[in-house]
Amino acid sequence: MAETHITRCPHCQTTFRLRLEQLAAAKGAVRCGSCLQVFKAADHLVSDTKKAAKAKKI
Repeated sequence: MAETHITRCPHCQTTFRLRLEQLAAAKGAVRCGSCLQVFKAADHLVSDTKKAAKAKKI
């Protein structure tokens, strides 16, 4: 399985799992699946494993 990271949308606080390939694409910009805002995923990575367990997979 590919290595994944967790990022949190700074607009709506939703967390998501991302693969490294997704972080590399578009210079790290991602669109939140909940509020549709674009943000830099690498700037909002989550390190708390308890919160990471609740993250949505996109």
